[in-house]
Amino acid sequence: MTPSETRRRPGPAKTNLPTINDVAEAAGVSAATVSRALRNPEVVSSATRSRVAAAAREVGYSPAASTKLKGNKVLALIPRLGSPFFTPFLDAVTDLISESGYCITVGDLRGSRRKEEHYARALRDGSFVGAVLFTGAIPRDGSAQESAALPIPVVLACNDIPGMTDLPVFDVADRKAAKSMVSYLVGLGHRRIAHIRGPADNIEANERLQGYREAIEAAGLAFDEDLVWEGDFYLASGIAAAGRYLASADRPTAVFSGNDQMAMGFITEIKAAGFSVPGDVSVAGFDDIEYSVIFDPPLTTMRQPREDIGRLAAIELLRRIGSENDAGEAPRRVRLECELVVRASTQALRLAVEQRGRGDEKRSARRARQPQKDKASI
Repeated sequence: MTPSETRRRPGPAKTNLPTINDVAEAAGVSAATVSRALRNPEVVSSATRSRVAAAAREVGYSPAASTKLKGNKVLALIPRLGSPFFTPFLDAVTDLISESGYCITVGDLRGSRRKEEHYARALRDGSFVGAVLFTGAIPRDGSAQESAALPIPVVLACNDIPGMTDLPVFDVADRKAAKSMVSYLVGLGHRRIAHIRGPADNIEANERLQGYREAIEAAGLAFDEDLVWEGDFYLASGIAAAGRYLASADRPTAVFSGNDQMAMGFITEIKAAGFSVPGDVSVAGFDDIEYSVIFDPPLTTMRQPREDIGRLAAIELLRRIGSENDAGEAPRRVRLECELVVRASTQALRLAVEQRGRGDEKRSARRARQPQKDKASI
């Protein structure tokens, strides 16, 4: 069997029944508009509904027959339910998918090999007509089918997958964004800057590490592996990185975290130990999750356009679901720009030194007054 044969869509492409694309062509609208007009008619104008209905009658299209052949379930798969990072992605995806008449299932892979095996089979057994993967990996079940191309349209969002060059990807320019953030910290006067990295097997984490290194070296500074601290994108690893900071004899004056959650764990732990942010150390994150602006202190971060990524991924998936045969298409690989958001967790090194100096003076003055107080009270 040739690669193109393995990618051929089941259902309508193998029958003589008219498809949603036939209706779209006859009506002069997109396949997504036809889907909305037939499944959710209240969201389109009456003129469009009439034109689509007439085109469907003209070509002999039956929504019921199409649904029986293809189904209408779409899968959105994330690493972990409850993570605030994925909420805007999922909101954008579910809105567009649902408006187009499909039912969406959101699943996660956390903590269970059986979950991964279940979704690996579901991607190949006709349970879904398409999928958006936020997981950074294709679910696997150990079967011989793993090496075959997926039989349904699949789009990758916010996480690329090594070796999967035949799938569309919608992501951000991680290396460029990380380099910009570290360059910003260098511009504030910081020269000893640590990095809390994400998982070693994650492409985005490695891109951010590379951007960190490029910014350090571009500033004429030496890259120090001892200032790269392991993390996994979750709060606990930020707390663990704080342990590295507290144990250091020569502490960095700034920390760039590979995401906001690790930055928050780091800040919480060092504040509990009596350190100030940004007085003792400036801390910057990546993502701009919703908690970043209300955290104490509000977090300087790189804002990912998560809603835009989710929307683009959903549009591409719907287009591919409606396409009879896209095997010959070059997959879209779109990288969006991030935005530097400056808040109160970072400041110029000079200001930090001055604040520490004033703090030391105040503490010395309090100690100097203490004996006089004690003497006066005798």
